Amino acid sequence: MRERIPIPMEVPFFQSSRPGVPSVASARSMVLARRGVVCTSQPLASQAGLAMLRSGGNAVDAAITAAAVQGVVEPYNTGIGGDCFALVWSAREQRLFALNGSGRAPAAASAARLRDRGLSEMPAQGVETVTVPGAVDAWCALLDRFGSVTLAQTLAPAIELAREGFAVSEIVAHEWGLVVAFEFLRNQPARRCFAPSGVAPRLGEIVRFPDLADSLERLAAGGRAAFYEGDLGERICRALVAAGGEHTASDFASTRADWVEPVSIDYRGFRVCEVPPNTQGVAALVALGILRHFDLSAHPAGSADAHHLAIEAVKRALADRDAHVADPARMATTVDELLDADSLRRLAQQIDPTRAARGVRPRALPGSDTVYLVAADSEGNVVSFINSLYGPFGS
Repeated sequence: MRERIPIPMEVPFFQSSRPGVPSVASARSMVLARRGVVCTSQPLASQAGLAMLRSGGNAVDAAITAAAVQGVVEPYNTGIGGDCFALVWSAREQRLFALNGSGRAPAAASAARLRDRGLSEMPAQGVETVTVPGAVDAWCALLDRFGSVTLAQTLAPAIELAREGFAVSEIVAHEWGLVVAFEFLRNQPARRCFAPSGVAPRLGEIVRFPDLADSLERLAAGGRAAFYEGDLGERICRALVAAGGEHTASDFASTRADWVEPVSIDYRGFRVCEVPPNTQGVAALVALGILRHFDLSAHPAGSADAHHLAIEAVKRALADRDAHVADPARMATTVDELLDADSLRRLAQQIDPTRAARGVRPRALPGSDTVYLVAADSEGNVVSFINSLYGPFGS
């Protein structure tokens, strides 16, 4: 008779006691590949990126292909109306590049104007929250610098799915249903497109987006100019102004993604890299910098003590984020100061190993979500990629 020992999820799924045989801290098999890999939150996006690699494209080509497909099959999370951030390891140059493709607020926007509208803080939704979309310009910048195919080739799978239709998967159906139920679709055009019968698509339902297919085809034919200086941008701008926005054609035409230097920190033999502010990636680096001052090997993985130290480190890192991270042109505290060794040591000294700090309360942010993907190719190029609307269906 064989006795089965229950394996709790918080410990490695395969616990090895033999020297040289690793334990596996996952209940799911790793994806191993020799010539490349694309990992996304949606199988159709991964499939499209993988097809791009198989046809001779590189990791950047595959990442943009997958991101465009995700904008069709997960439209509440991402799309051409959002922003983009990328870390690209170039095998040829043996160097890491960072691209910030987050759009800016309209030039005419100001705190005084918002106060005149009766607002004391930034709202979570509405036309006041709409920045000029940065994703499309970032895609074009990535392809110009590292790509091996055209923008039209990367958009082709997304156009086909938007035109011919796709079957809604279970997670997407569930999340899409929540978004509609909580009334995130605040205007009639959005409801007509994404919930035409008043409810979200159900599991297995075939969904088509002919208008989105038209927009993607215009983008494929005209490139960046079609979005920021042509008919697409003009129509977006008119819709925003009609809703009370202050967006202008010059805001769209002047949008440019920024190539920036990655920020990083050494953590126990690894170099951990992030895109610098205005992203909040520096908060992860601050947390790791705090944890460097503790002997985590003294606490079993998954134990209450290990969780306590991690939570307290993250709380302080997020408090730093709230206090200092902003438009990099306006930040009074630099990233170097946030990652200063003495500053990190002082933050670590504030942590009581036996109790939670009551006075450290990061600002509560409204619920948000996005999609992340990664692509690697046979040459050794790797892309870490975020394409985001920030909140459900953006603003």
